[in-house]
Amino acid sequence: RFMQIEDGFFYFQESIKLDSDILDYYHNYLFYFNYKSNLNFNNYLELAKKFETKYLEINKFEKYDTNLKIQKKIKLGFVSYDFRDHVIMYQIFDVLKELHKNSEFILYGYYNNAVDDNVTKEVKKYFHFWLNISEMSDSESTNRIRNDEINILFNNKLLYK
Repeated sequence: RFMQIEDGFFYFQESIKLDSDILDYYHNYLFYFNYKSNLNFNNYLELAKKFETKYLEINKFEKYDTNLKIQKKIKLGFVSYDFRDHVIMYQIFDVLKELHKNSEFILYGYYNNAVDDNVTKEVKKYFHFWLNISEMSDSESTNRIRNDEINILFNNKLLYK
């Protein structure tokens, strides 16, 4: 088994050499470092920095000015890939229902998945604003969330696709 994991690292390295613009190669390579028995933390950080550099090179983000305004209601944003029939949804569904009842909050749902099942249809009812961001780029979805002036953002899934 150990040799199979080590072989996998070789293939991740070769994939990045073939096309360094595919972010999934970096993302998966970094994830699989968790399984490396003799982890060299410096190598991990070096790869993470390359990923960050490539990510920022590919994704263009608008300059963000933290313009904190006093508002009557607090805007809560939720980004998730799991607003569907999924264990995460069952863990937070009651929380969303309770937050929706509180008149001090405005709930924004940013759904990062194309699946639209019965659970998705039900959870949409508890958001004041709902947007499927699954077809947006990272920079588009980030800029949209910034433009909505969310006060507190909960993100159980990275925007990165």
